[in-house]
Amino acid sequence: MPPARQKPMISVARAAEMLGIPKRTLYEWCRTGKFPHLRLGRKVLVSRETVEGLLAPGVVPSSIVARVGKENLW
Repeated sequence: MPPARQKPMISVARAAEMLGIPKRTLYEWCRTGKFPHLRLGRKVLVSRETVEGLLAPGVVPSSIVARVGKENLW
């Protein structure tokens, strides 16, 4: 069986910069389970694909809207 491909992960700081939101907001979303993330020790990583999906024109994944709440998106 071929090895599973892993999605590229980026730091919360880089993701927040790409999204144009404060790092603290994205850390809070991760902490409360509103944003999918991976914790490796003290480091918190998010999927580049998820962040880029949020940046696509007119596209916000329903899973993110359900977790974060429409009123909290830009």
